[in-house]
Amino acid sequence: MEQSDFMEDKLVKELSQPLANAAGWMKFIGISLIVLGSITALTIVGLITAWLPIWLGVILLKASNNARSAFVAGDKKSLIDSLLGLNNYFTINGVLVIIMLLLAVLGIVFAFAFGLFFQAFDPDLFQI
Repeated sequence: MEQSDFMEDKLVKELSQPLANAAGWMKFIGISLIVLGSITALTIVGLITAWLPIWLGVILLKASNNARSAFVAGDKKSLIDSLLGLNNYFTINGVLVIIMLLLAVLGIVFAFAFGLFFQAFDPDLFQI
């Protein structure tokens, strides 16, 4: 039984080493996101969206701490929690990228539509 626990700890340490190596960068990005979210919250419009980078920063900080804990102690639960945190971080970022792409396409369509709309009133407006 003790041999099995030792092998599991060794496996967890081996699997968590790449995450533990990246934990410093995860912590840096997490703190940066929290600071940027806090600065964003100082504006009126930023109050609406500031929670998002703060939330992402907290997720990364927790994932970083769990990755280090998994590597140092060989804790399987910490490794799983770290991977789940990274999964949440990338899922949220993926959804945000999709939303931003949709907003960019809508902005281009509206800009084109407004250009055509105003050209209908004054065709000479866009003549060079």
